[in-house]
Amino acid sequence: MATRLWVDGLLNLRAELANLPAAVVEAAKPIVRANAQGAHDEIYAAYPVRSGALRDHLRIDDVPVPAGHARTDVTNNWYTASWLEFGTDTRQDSLGASRGKMPAAHVFFPRARRWRARMDDELGVMLTRYGFTVAGYAGE
Repeated sequence: MATRLWVDGLLNLRAELANLPAAVVEAAKPIVRANAQGAHDEIYAAYPVRSGALRDHLRIDDVPVPAGHARTDVTNNWYTASWLEFGTDTRQDSLGASRGKMPAAHVFFPRARRWRARMDDELGVMLTRYGFTVAGYAGE
């Protein structure tokens, strides 16, 4: 009996993955982890090096989730990470001297999106090995 899984968007993918057998979830975990690691490594290499704080605060964490889920987060909790990503308005120091405007560098999110899309494609390929028909991934 053929099984068909139609995924239209990441939220639907997550909802459908939650209903799959444990073996499929276990097969998904290394794919999720490897792509999170790839995103981490690419973002790490792209960060500018001044103090090293941006690189030091880039983290990859396997998140404890209920059975039927596979999740790994890549985060940066350094306070200037959002400044680099989104830029700033004109800033002043404590004496009122202008420190200029910092342009957005767009380091984190474009790379994270690219690796997430790659992960989705790899998950689509993996699901076909379990007999699912998955439409809308690069391996199609």
